[in-house]
Amino acid sequence: METQLLGSPFALGLLLMLVGLVGVFVPFMPGIPVMLLGAFIYSWLTDFDILTWPWLTLLSLLTIASLVVDFLAAAWVSRKMGASRPGAWGALVGGLIGIVLFGAWGALLGGVGGAVAGDLLVNRPLRAALRSGTGAVIGFAIALIADLFFGLSILGIYLLIAR
Repeated sequence: METQLLGSPFALGLLLMLVGLVGVFVPFMPGIPVMLLGAFIYSWLTDFDILTWPWLTLLSLLTIASLVVDFLAAAWVSRKMGASRPGAWGALVGGLIGIVLFGAWGALLGGVGGAVAGDLLVNRPLRAALRSGTGAVIGFAIALIADLFFGLSILGIYLLIAR
């Protein structure tokens, strides 16, 4: 099947891919899932002949991995930096609540606030609690870098297969 550049399934899929890649950095936008949506729309419009189910499964697994990293990175790094279990859980729960209410920036602030609050609730010194919060910030940065990697991987696969 020859792909036209404008007005084609390829162009629509590519547009969603690029919007999703920008969405990695924009609050309130689920970047990687938007990229996956672009792949599924392209596949549907081309009767699943070019970007087939095995490729869609791979892209779906990359999307799931991205979401897992998003939700667990702050808690994991906080714990590695000395957070108590409640501090790590606070980073996780605060990040989840924050992302639901305020997008990416909410995940950052919620993760930091949750880590600090969790440590303070178990009477850890303020300095230790702030270190846990710093771990949440580092975890957020790691998740952002991971999302960029996953997004570029999804885009690369799309360009390689769908062209």
